Amino acid sequence: MSLVVTIFSAVHLEAKAIARAIQAPIPTPVLSVYSTFENLKLVHHLIGLRAAALPKLKLDPDTSYILLAGLSGALDPRYRVADLLLCDCPADLAPKLEFPRALIHTAKDPISHPAQKAALFSTTGAALVDMETSAVREFADKRKVPFIALRSVSDTASQSLDPGLLKLIDPWGRAKWGEVASFVVGNPFRVFSLMRLGRE
Repeated sequence: MSLVVTIFSAVHLEAKAIARAIQAPIPTPVLSVYSTFENLKLVHHLIGLRAAALPKLKLDPDTSYILLAGLSGALDPRYRVADLLLCDCPADLAPKLEFPRALIHTAKDPISHPAQKAALFSTTGAALVDMETSAVREFADKRKVPFIALRSVSDTASQSLDPGLLKLIDPWGRAKWGEVASFVVGNPFRVFSLMRLGRE
């Protein structure tokens, strides 16, 4: 029997990239996607910012591993955009996955300024920050399913993010175009930061 791996993506952008990699459709807030890839049975869920959809999610009972994959901000100045880091992994599986290991901190809100990132790095020792890992870890622990967190750096420790960016997307990470238009009209130079973030 093939292993069943349940994949969680917080937002649409992450889900789209993962769906492309595993050659499967993109999940939606109401529709998970079942597929197979390299002898694995995959179940891909979109769980929303802060893992808001987890309480109502029905986990496939045959799930062997839960994988949270997506983006995170760097707190450790050593890491660069697109660095891929393994943050949680069962001890028996970790040696088979050739990714650097890193500690991740879960925050309730975006950590957007370099000074905030430096302070959090100093107090927690975490290399990365996101808004979902601890919730998914707890979800997996309660169900006694091994948990893997694989995160890619979206912004470095020295980069600033406009805290207003979160208002431009819905809970699933999809753009609210009216809000985007108002954001750019308020300061046209913001379009350059949006373009840079989009590229990265």
